[in-house]
Amino acid sequence: MQLPIMKRLTVEHLSLYTQSIYHTIHPGINMVIGGNGLGKTTLVNTILFALVGNVPCEVLNPRTGMSEPIFLIPSDYFSGRLKPQDQKQARVTLEFEVDNKEVAVTRALFHPRIVRIELRDRDSGESRVEEGGSDELEAMYQQMMKKMLGIEQFEHFIFLVANLLVFGEERRTLVWDSAVQNRVIRLLFLEKEFDERFDELVESIKFVPPIVQS
Repeated sequence: MQLPIMKRLTVEHLSLYTQSIYHTIHPGINMVIGGNGLGKTTLVNTILFALVGNVPCEVLNPRTGMSEPIFLIPSDYFSGRLKPQDQKQARVTLEFEVDNKEVAVTRALFHPRIVRIELRDRDSGESRVEEGGSDELEAMYQQMMKKMLGIEQFEHFIFLVANLLVFGEERRTLVWDSAVQNRVIRLLFLEKEFDERFDELVESIKFVPPIVQS
């Protein structure tokens, strides 16, 4: 499985900030540091939103040991951070690379949706732009990402974004629980057919019929 390399972040007309943000994301670990209420969490959430939108994913609850569906970024998250005059113009653009391809995805913040995708192939020099704001554009983005990353489900990408690429305030260490670690390793390093066979074996162990002694 491939992972995207994030390059640039642009946040425009997000009323929480006094000006637009044009930030280069450098190789390695990038940290957002500042006092309370300055918008650190919101900035990180614009990255999450740009990458995966409002699609739900399964997250392990450490208290119960069960997976629970959640939205990394709720659909109304940015609406309370926007003044009326900024609502139509507020957007985030994230530029990233996957192998030899460059992607720039732009999402509106007030009515959450993709409004523009640009895909550039460095080898051929070809460039493709799709604009709009429909559900079809979201579906196109997900299909494009699955193909480039080499994954079967978009939810696999959401899982890695939530547990590996971006860490929020609640994640104070790079050491995670064993279940998350297992799945990250499987997604990144295991061939698809071996991963599927692993799931089959896990299910067979879960549902072994009890031995009844007469």
